[in-house]
Amino acid sequence: MDRVLSSENWDHILCLGDLVYYGPSPEEVINRMNREDVMTVRGSHDNAVALGVDCGCGYEIKELSKKTRKYTKEVISQESTRFLKDLPMNNTYQDFFMTHATPEGLFDYIKPDTHEDKFSIFSNVDKKKVLLDHTHLPMDKCVKGKRYINPGRVGQPRDGG
Repeated sequence: MDRVLSSENWDHILCLGDLVYYGPSPEEVINRMNREDVMTVRGSHDNAVALGVDCGCGYEIKELSKKTRKYTKEVISQESTRFLKDLPMNNTYQDFFMTHATPEGLFDYIKPDTHEDKFSIFSNVDKKKVLLDHTHLPMDKCVKGKRYINPGRVGQPRDGG
């Protein structure tokens, strides 16, 4: 994270969730995001740690998921747990609507090849630009007058990069 933040020229950072879970330094990540005043929405892994619930991971990484959730809960402070719990599910920044997956849930998969009908879940969103994540797959797609952008991931990218 430090390398990415120091190598880019940025005015404001938006985070679409999953601050914690698989990385070795979750407390440091949360502190850095607070220090940089990063606007963040709650991701499925943040939710799992904050509420002590399953993250909805697939069976192939279910055991790893349980162990990393336990580790994360053990090494972060109560204040950081509260921070994760208090993260909003959705937010807006200028012309953008921000969500981890969809306005209604943390576990919906909106992929580049998702059929246009599924995008109706965003019909109540009044912004024309939607930032989402969850799939880790980069996407820039226009559907019925709205632009859906998934920047992909710095950690655990799923596009081979």
